[in-house]
Amino acid sequence: MIDNLIILPVIAQLFIAIFLMIFVSYGGIYQKIISVTGSVLVFVSAAVMASKVWGGEILIMNAANWKAPFGIVFVADTF
Repeated sequence: MIDNLIILPVIAQLFIAIFLMIFVSYGGIYQKIISVTGSVLVFVSAAVMASKVWGGEILIMNAANWKAPFGIVFVADTF
């Protein structure tokens, strides 16, 4: 099944890193809040993805709709 949820942990980590670099001069408390919030978001998305693949379903996402030899393919399964 094609599902865009696979890319969410990667994109979330990217935006968390960007926000942490933006708030570096505001103090440590803002960075801690952003880090904890981002970690919870990534954990929840991983849990949702795990619940989808637990029944034997394989999640696939082709980046930019390019097929496997030429494009990047994200796959989530129980392996």
